[in-house]
Amino acid sequence: MRQKHDGIMKTRIKRPYFHVKPLEKSQLNAWRSYLEFELKEGNHNRIKVLFERCLIACAFYEEFWMRLNNDSYPVPEPIYIRYLEEHSSDEEELRSVYSRACTIHLRDKLRPHLAWASFEEEKGKSDTALQILSNVSENMDLCLEVYMMSVAIERRRGNLDAAENIYLKCLEKFHDKENMSAYSSIAVKYARFLTFFRNDCEKAMQIIKDAYESDRSNFNLLIALADHALACRPPNFSAAAEAFKTGTDVSYSPTVKLMFAHRYLHFVTECATENTRLSTFILSGLLF
Repeated sequence: MRQKHDGIMKTRIKRPYFHVKPLEKSQLNAWRSYLEFELKEGNHNRIKVLFERCLIACAFYEEFWMRLNNDSYPVPEPIYIRYLEEHSSDEEELRSVYSRACTIHLRDKLRPHLAWASFEEEKGKSDTALQILSNVSENMDLCLEVYMMSVAIERRRGNLDAAENIYLKCLEKFHDKENMSAYSSIAVKYARFLTFFRNDCEKAMQIIKDAYESDRSNFNLLIALADHALACRPPNFSAAAEAFKTGTDVSYSPTVKLMFAHRYLHFVTECATENTRLSTFILSGLLF
């Protein structure tokens, strides 16, 4: 059975060597099938040998190194790093595979580098993880994921000053870009950091207000502003109310205005400390 299967697969695989020319889909499927067969057979040594052979021919294909989110391929995918994580206790072996993937074959791919950095942090090597991310940022200067992962690592190891400096660097780097959504996203994340880890809700609210002045079409900033106002201790009810009312005034779609009006109604019902007239919203059709 095995000899027959090996013979068939060797016949289907036309290019077992490395080449810069992309592989045909049929060749990729052949390697997948061969790997899946060996994984089912369960012989650890044969599986490793076949993975290494596969990654000569398929070195540029991320899916053979680590898992991709690919709903179009429903069966378990052959992923070398995942296999080693589950069947090998050799940390250096895993590190060697990550290094080979990221520094030789997948240098321009973001996800492998993020996975490598995560692996190093899990092994207690936060400095190495940050160095990996720093190297990536030199080639992908405006890659938000790299900076946010660096923030998370610094925060988890208790270096809040370094984490905040990365946020400030990002705000400066992404400001005045054509697409302001990244800048606004950073502002919201930074505000959340200030509220939860610096206990500075007022500064957090100011960060979001500044972002809204630069990106007034982004109604999510108003929602974030209201949420942070209510997270203050004591809650800043006036700032929250102003954010909700602003959402009903500016030139948003009727659906968005209705959402803000209902948020404002619930806010007034639950949090208002004095009688608040809702007649304007009711008469305009935003409520009821």
